[in-house]
Amino acid sequence: MTGLKKVSWVPFTEWTILYGGVLSGRQESLCDAGIAANGNHEVDDVDGAAPYGMDQVAENFQWIDICNEYNIIPWCGTFNDNIPANYIPKFRNLINGNLTTASPHAFSADEFIYYNLPDPDDPDFNAAANVSRAIDFYLSNNLNISKLIVPHYYVIEEEALQQITLMNAQYDLNIEFLGTHMDHSNSWYSSEWLNCGPYRIDRYGRPAEVRPVYYGDYVDWVDLNTFLIVLQKSGMTEAMNGLRQLVIYRELLTVE
Repeated sequence: MTGLKKVSWVPFTEWTILYGGVLSGRQESLCDAGIAANGNHEVDDVDGAAPYGMDQVAENFQWIDICNEYNIIPWCGTFNDNIPANYIPKFRNLINGNLTTASPHAFSADEFIYYNLPDPDDPDFNAAANVSRAIDFYLSNNLNISKLIVPHYYVIEEEALQQITLMNAQYDLNIEFLGTHMDHSNSWYSSEWLNCGPYRIDRYGRPAEVRPVYYGDYVDWVDLNTFLIVLQKSGMTEAMNGLRQLVIYRELLTVE
């Protein structure tokens, strides 16, 4: 997992464009005409269902169709086990048609893949086996896996990193980027945030603190290939609120 790439994606809560590996933040209206063409926004906790009664924008990945109307290509961090089987064909068409990208985020809101946040000392938790199961879900459903992985709550164990690297080579997955705030094998609640470029250098705090985060730098972990650390910012709730604004804007455009 090597090579610094130009990456841009646009979370609905905060526009964050990455130019040449350096992140900069800016605030703009969701309906601003200056949205970058072919921009990307990141949304995790994705399962195709409609949270909080937002059927008109969310059910069966309708929100991705709306994003595409505005030349936005979303990245989806999926809750694999929650995606209904009858939603998989549409999701596959969206992914393989380059209308969205996706990778495993967790099995569900309470079942983690890469690190057992509810009980880090649970001897039955097997991060390597979980990674295999999560990636196998994508492979068996013919879903292309994104170059970016963002773990649920950003937490990831050494064993998960090793298994990702193994399967990356075995299946030529081309996974290159990791979104996190802290060193591997650490809890979201108690660890220090990563000191990493371009902005968090010799600055200390905890990732659970509510502060903007912008990472675009390399780290070397557990004798594996180099990862690029990038920003992960918004979840389904924020995304759906943003999409409601897009729907309202679209409806306004149709009014004579």
